[in-house]
Amino acid sequence: MAQLLHGHGYGPGHSVTTRAVTVGAWAECPSCTYVGAPASIRNHGRKAHPGASAETES
Repeated sequence: MAQLLHGHGYGPGHSVTTRAVTVGAWAECPSCTYVGAPASIRNHGRKAHPGASAETES
């Protein structure tokens, strides 16, 4: 997997997760530094930030 990512230009200084956030495929959790797909962020929010309001989960 690392060779595949490197072959596509990813590596130190060029993060695949940063690229995913930049193009809008992933987003950042509004309460912490977690990044992932929208459904992953909702799941993460329910587990990691159970007291957060529903507004921060969208």
